[in-house]
Amino acid sequence: MFCLQVARVFIVFSTSFIVANGQSFTEIDDSECVVNKSQNVDVSQIQVHFYDPILKVHGFVDTAAERIAPFLDIKRIKRLVVFVPGYRSFTGGDTERWAMEAFLKHSNTSLIIIDYSYYTREPINKKNYLEAVKNSYSIGKAIGEFLSKLQKYGYPSSNIHCFGHSFGGQLLSFISEVYTENTREKLWRVTGIDPSGTCFEGSSIDNQIRSGIGDYVEVYHCSKYGTSNEVGDIDVMFNQGNDNQPDCEGGKLFSEVGFVDATVCSHVMCAAFWLNSVDCKNCYKAFDSYKGYLKGGDGQTVVGYQSSGDAFGVFYASTNI
Repeated sequence: MFCLQVARVFIVFSTSFIVANGQSFTEIDDSECVVNKSQNVDVSQIQVHFYDPILKVHGFVDTAAERIAPFLDIKRIKRLVVFVPGYRSFTGGDTERWAMEAFLKHSNTSLIIIDYSYYTREPINKKNYLEAVKNSYSIGKAIGEFLSKLQKYGYPSSNIHCFGHSFGGQLLSFISEVYTENTREKLWRVTGIDPSGTCFEGSSIDNQIRSGIGDYVEVYHCSKYGTSNEVGDIDVMFNQGNDNQPDCEGGKLFSEVGFVDATVCSHVMCAAFWLNSVDCKNCYKAFDSYKGYLKGGDGQTVVGYQSSGDAFGVFYASTNI
């Protein structure tokens, strides 16, 4: 089941997993990775894109709250969903487009997409993965301060849902940390979709998405590019959380465009799986044991965007519905 248009994504994303000095993600040693929380990096070129079904507002992170605040729902009825995409992702990319397709058909939801690609993608400021990791706290801090301003303008923490894919999933740690420092409140829900493992899963827990940074923290696992750490209030293994997600093994679905890396495919498809649950309340019914999952059938716990947020522990869900 795929409602989203996914066929062209891998021409774009297959190049995003080659990083500094020709190393791949899996070849980087944790000893090479540094998250610098003491540096003062100018990240003012981060872009913030606000969408609801009838409106678009864009701005840079330092001033975006002032631009967006007048358009926030006065009655605070709408859910504000904030998407932090992956390393080298950019506005107009595939996961961003999927998020817009999923959310903008709903009148009770506003969507914000963060674009920090100036610091990871632009040729004039080309950054390798290790540099992105080094700057990750500064990037997350700026986004957290932006969200804090929205709260000060009156938007309630209880209506803010932040989700991040890959590198963006780990940025949620710093975003949430800064938000709570500034507001003394926690974000309502924090969702990490296959959060990056390299440079993070072997790092201090304070540098990782984890239970406690939001009122409810979910982590979805799909590939070895994502963290293997079980750190959320709930950790969900889609299709056992391995590198052979449906239609990804051997790149068979995308062989017509030359895509062959099942791991990259599985990592990116994790976002598609989760976003499909926006319109499908009971798409993914998970089991609380691997043994139960192997037996097949329907589990008892709904996971994905429509989850009730009252399940804790490790769960296993199939996306073959």
